[in-house]
Amino acid sequence: MCRRVNWSSWTAILENSAYEWHQHVRLGRAAGLSNEKMVALHHWRTSEQFSAAEKALLAYVDALNASDHPLDDVHNELAKHYGPDVLVGANLLAGFYVMTAKFLGAMEVEPEQKFVGWQLESV
Repeated sequence: MCRRVNWSSWTAILENSAYEWHQHVRLGRAAGLSNEKMVALHHWRTSEQFSAAEKALLAYVDALNASDHPLDDVHNELAKHYGPDVLVGANLLAGFYVMTAKFLGAMEVEPEQKFVGWQLESV
C-alpha cells in the first residue's frame, strides 16, 4: 500500500490535481506514511526519505508522464527492483491516475474539505 500511495501521489503532483493529492494524503496517513515523507515527494530525487526501489518507481512514473514509452534505462532500473507484476501495475495505475486527474480537472471537482495544501500547510 505505501508504495502505491507514494507514486500515485506523485502523479497527482505532476498533474497538479489538488483533489487527488488531497485524497492521497488521507490514504497515505491511513497506510502509515508520515507527512514528512509525503511532502518529500516534491523533491524525491534528492530526498533520503525514499529507497532506491521507490526512486526507481517514481522515476518510471515521471517517464510515463513525459512519454508513453519510458527509456530503456528507466525501465531496466525499475525491473532491477520489481517483478513483471509491478511493471504492469505501474503502467496501468499511472495511466489511470493521469486520466483521473484530467477528468477531475475538467469537471472542476474540488476536495470535500479544506485543501491540505501541496506542502501540507493546512493540516
